[in-house]
Amino acid sequence: MRRRRVEALESRERELLHSDRQLSERERNLSLRETRVENQARELESRTDERLSDREWHLADREAHLESLERMAANEKQSLERRSIHVAELERRAELRLGSLEEREQKLAADRSELEKRATELAYLEEQLDRRKRELEAYVARVQASLPSQP
Repeated sequence: MRRRRVEALESRERELLHSDRQLSERERNLSLRETRVENQARELESRTDERLSDREWHLADREAHLESLERMAANEKQSLERRSIHVAELERRAELRLGSLEEREQKLAADRSELEKRATELAYLEEQLDRRKRELEAYVARVQASLPSQP
């Protein structure tokens, strides 16, 4: 009975040792799998960080591009406003010059009209003067003719 008991104990010990080896093997496999999972998690986190970094870089680049476009648009708007003001000023000056030119043309037309009137008056006066000169010459000729001739 004792022998049986010893055999049963030895058998039980072998089973326990075998179970212990299996457990040790399973623990080692589990440890390897845990290490693999941790490595994969770190790698995934690293890739995620890289992706986030890349995405942040692209977003920052896009934001900088948008800001640049906004500045460009603001500059173009200011330039257009300045040009609009410049054009309005040119139009105002052109209108003033046109008004001045029209005034001068009206004055010139009035002066020309006055000059033509005076030229007509002058022509009339010259005609009267010529007529009177002829009349005077005729009168002088009559008077000289009526005077006795002198030797």
